[in-house]
Amino acid sequence: MADSINPEDYLVWTKEELQKQIRILEHKIFIAQKRSKKNQDKINAVLEELKKAFAFFSAKNFIEAEKKVIDIKKVKNEIINNMDIYDHTTYFFSSWGLVPILTAISTIIISFGLILSNKVPPILDFVPAWAPLTAVIGASVQILVGVINDYKEDGMISKYKSLWYFVLPFVGFVFGFMAFLLIQAGLININMAQFNQSVNLSQSPALSGKSPIEPNAFTIIICFLAGYATDWFMGVLGKLAPAK
Repeated sequence: MADSINPEDYLVWTKEELQKQIRILEHKIFIAQKRSKKNQDKINAVLEELKKAFAFFSAKNFIEAEKKVIDIKKVKNEIINNMDIYDHTTYFFSSWGLVPILTAISTIIISFGLILSNKVPPILDFVPAWAPLTAVIGASVQILVGVINDYKEDGMISKYKSLWYFVLPFVGFVFGFMAFLLIQAGLININMAQFNQSVNLSQSPALSGKSPIEPNAFTIIICFLAGYATDWFMGVLGKLAPAK
């Protein structure tokens, strides 16, 4: 589970890559400090060495900064390998972002189960439960995509992102609720340019009064997007807000 060390990494990183390596290393050492019940003195010593790496980098002494980072990685791996099973497992889950991933997968499964069971009563008697639950699925997919993108771009998940991923399913639930109300009110339209037609969602059969809470392809898509594309849906709400 520990990171592999490649001696050939010396003098290979660019300035941006070196800065990224230092940030990732700091992030993982802080996690190890929280998770490990022993080796605190060793971890504190590593943090002091990391400060020196920052100092070398700030002074543009990139060669020494790289060497320091490689040495710190070796010590960090020793600390991780000396952890007991519980601490090692919690470190692994935290450092690789498995908690939000497992949370998102569980939320998707639960939401699908509730939708398919068709036993969840409507919310306030006029908003079907499948609408916000579909948005929750969208939000959970966003978590999965976001975690992968975070590791691709930054090599880690920041504390802010972890908090955002935790609350995102709840945000998606509220957005799905609001999206359904906006569709019912006829305030959301979709322009399907690829089919050369404009579709007004408020005129769809499922929303015209014939079956006000029956699932409809367009409402499902909009509710999913309300959860997945939170920035997009916040933009929709912003356009509907009265100008000051």
